[in-house]
Amino acid sequence: MTSVPNLLRSVDAVFFDFDGPVCSVFAGYPAPDVAVEMLEALRSEVGGLPLVVAAETDPMEVLRWTGRAHPNLVALADKVLCSAEMIAVDSAKPAPYAHAAIEAARRRAQSVAIVSNNSASAIEKYLDRNGLSAFVDFVAGRPFAEPDRMKPNPDALIRAADSLKVKPGVSLLVGDTVTDIEACLRAGVHPIGYSEWPDRRLELEKAGAVTVISSMAELM
Repeated sequence: MTSVPNLLRSVDAVFFDFDGPVCSVFAGYPAPDVAVEMLEALRSEVGGLPLVVAAETDPMEVLRWTGRAHPNLVALADKVLCSAEMIAVDSAKPAPYAHAAIEAARRRAQSVAIVSNNSASAIEKYLDRNGLSAFVDFVAGRPFAEPDRMKPNPDALIRAADSLKVKPGVSLLVGDTVTDIEACLRAGVHPIGYSEWPDRRLELEKAGAVTVISSMAELM
């Protein structure tokens, strides 16, 4: 595994996934509740839903399923999700040391982007509420009603690199899911895994993370 200090010295840009590495978006507005709201909106249009999605608790998976099964309703589902995210960030819980890690990247004269499957408007609201907007150069959020472009698709990473005018190979992403790692590998961005849980850290390592951290303090 590559050491974090060596990685940080080798890149011009640091990308952060949002939900997990920066904050727990749904800490005060549970994700399963959001999934229920999305499913209820879909039921109002199509009636019964198959078991494969009816019990889904992950809003992103509800959105992905809608894109596959009912592409004509994906905008409806995403609108419900966007509204919920805007409310959720008001009670989002910052990850320990995450804000300091973002500020530290800027002190190292590195460009900073948030690269996320959450909506850009909710991310920007969180950054503004927490005094971080001045430290983040670009937000690559979820393209509205286009779930196929969410990670593991590398689209958001490529958008961030293009906006910051940096090459993917001199950028890294801190992410807490296998899809984050997969998106990095597809884009040519160095993936750093992040999790407090040993089982998840092992998953991220197996997925191809160049290193895995248990605390955002390691990025300072």
